[in-house]
Amino acid sequence: MIMKTTSLRAACALITGLLIASVSALAQTAPPSPAEFSSPPADTSLVLPSSNPKLNFFVEVGALYCDTKLGDQYRAKDSSNLYGIGVVAGYRLNAWHRFALDAGFMGGEEKKFGSSKVTYAEIPVLVRYDLCIPLAKDRRCELRLSPMAGFCAVGANYDKYEIRRTGYGYSYIDGNDSAAALAVGAGVGLAVHFTPRFSLDVGARCLSIDSADLKYTEIKSQTALVLSINFGCKF
Repeated sequence: MIMKTTSLRAACALITGLLIASVSALAQTAPPSPAEFSSPPADTSLVLPSSNPKLNFFVEVGALYCDTKLGDQYRAKDSSNLYGIGVVAGYRLNAWHRFALDAGFMGGEEKKFGSSKVTYAEIPVLVRYDLCIPLAKDRRCELRLSPMAGFCAVGANYDKYEIRRTGYGYSYIDGNDSAAALAVGAGVGLAVHFTPRFSLDVGARCLSIDSADLKYTEIKSQTALVLSINFGCKF
């Protein structure tokens, strides 16, 4: 348990360090000229396949893995592995800047507390900005820096879940419950553009998710490390 928590903190620290180092390195290089922003050179065709700048939309679909610690006022936080799918849809303003809506569904392993059982799920819906830094002259490879903010729906499926009611002793609940919580975070990614239409993005993000007030309990705030691999299509 201690080792896993230490690994999570180290991964979040690594992401933060990469963001700081990348921004620092970018600040020491000459910024793109206004001409590059308004009229990108021909070697950006891999990332800007459309000749019409108003039509550079993209969609990415892939797999998600989340390492977090979940718990409520009745149970201490426990490490949880969540797995799911993610969808990213957005618009590329130019060779350097993208904006996207990033959503996903991640389901968790079943937790048992004596006769009580609970299964968690999370659905993040985030607005994301991407700063795309070229790692190759033709932008075949790019480093992506992505601050993000939005909401995360936190859900729980209860099976004979024991809770304490003030003045009434213990009782058990069954069924589903969910609530939304604020979520903010930052991520890094490596994008590889195979053709002007298709790409692969491998990323990691650190999310801070606020506590969620469910009907019967409150899911405590959490820090989550989310890994993703997405296949993209550009229009």
